[in-house]
Amino acid sequence: MCGRACCTLEPSQLLQGVGACEWCDNEHGHGYSPGYNVTPMRYMPVVLASSAPKAKTEHAAAAEAKPEVGVKKEETKTEVGVKKEEHDEAYAEGDCEEEQSERLSAPRDEADNKEDTQKDNRHPQCQRRIEVLRWGLLPSFASSRDATHQPINARADNLSSNMWRRLVPHKRGVAVAEGFYEWKRDGAQKLPHYIHRKDGKLLLMPALYDHWYPKGTKDGGGDGNDIKSYAIITTEANGDMQNIHHRMPVIFETDQEVDAWLDPTATPEQFLPLLHPPREGLLTLYQVPTLVNSIKNDSKDCIMPLQEHKMTRGIGRFFSSPTKKKAAPKDAFSSSSSSSSSSSSSSSSSSSSSSSSSSTFSSTTSLGSTSTKTGIKRKGEEPTLPSKRSKRS
Repeated sequence: MCGRACCTLEPSQLLQGVGACEWCDNEHGHGYSPGYNVTPMRYMPVVLASSAPKAKTEHAAAAEAKPEVGVKKEETKTEVGVKKEEHDEAYAEGDCEEEQSERLSAPRDEADNKEDTQKDNRHPQCQRRIEVLRWGLLPSFASSRDATHQPINARADNLSSNMWRRLVPHKRGVAVAEGFYEWKRDGAQKLPHYIHRKDGKLLLMPALYDHWYPKGTKDGGGDGNDIKSYAIITTEANGDMQNIHHRMPVIFETDQEVDAWLDPTATPEQFLPLLHPPREGLLTLYQVPTLVNSIKNDSKDCIMPLQEHKMTRGIGRFFSSPTKKKAAPKDAFSSSSSSSSSSSSSSSSSSSSSSSSSSTFSSTTSLGSTSTKTGIKRKGEEPTLPSKRSKRS
């Protein structure tokens, strides 16, 4: 999957579309901005489990709280099998209030746990919130926010690597978009295509997220420079996509898949089988204008079918009125024509004047010629001599 997506819906529409009950903007002012040409490093909606996290200062205080009486601090395990040390880390990084209270409490019997699970399954929307995270995962172990390796995708067949395996157990989310772009190679060209669901529903793509803090600020108030970011999980392309690209995002088609992925009590054996190519026929795709290649372009034209875009532009040119720039050459031509006419009439008049002169000159020459030829001198009159021009002729 290439790094472009489309998500133009407002928060209220997204909440309704994914069945979430709460919207959490980024606490440092990096809000969600809808767009037709969304690029990495922008903040986008991600569905996470349960309610919104508490403020960091409360997390730090709660992480130091003692467990209930009768529970050993070092060896207590939570319901998902996480030791207290791991629980403290997860707790400080933004787990929900419900998970915090459950993990700090003593384990309950299986009947109670089963009853709670059934209750949660009856009301999945109460388990979901949308949080605005940055697309492009900055690992929590990175030395600075400018780390060179900030992947936007995670391969489903590579989640056991050091980069991802620490996130798989507790930091699973679902990225939301209306569609995404992919480029097909055609010789030296790359032709952009837009891909979305045939039924018009949102694309729900499994993701992994992480929370990076500047050094020395994780357990304190921080300086507001921490970053919560995510990467989308990809898989092999299905039959619909194979002619375009060999990879594509995993796409959940049902609420049951979303719930299973977000369930904090699920085991890898339960949620990893969900990471497969979507069924054929779920998506539709078509070629779009190359203007989507530039991140400066962010309009509805980016998702318009190529032929429709060409037709719209052609009709627009046909009905558009001439601009001043186009009119300028016409004026220049007119003035040039009138100048040419004027010059032509001037030339005509000059020519007729020349003709008249020439005629007079001829008669004079002729007269002089006769006088010279006859050699007759009239009384009181000097003989007419030929001029220099006459000699030349």
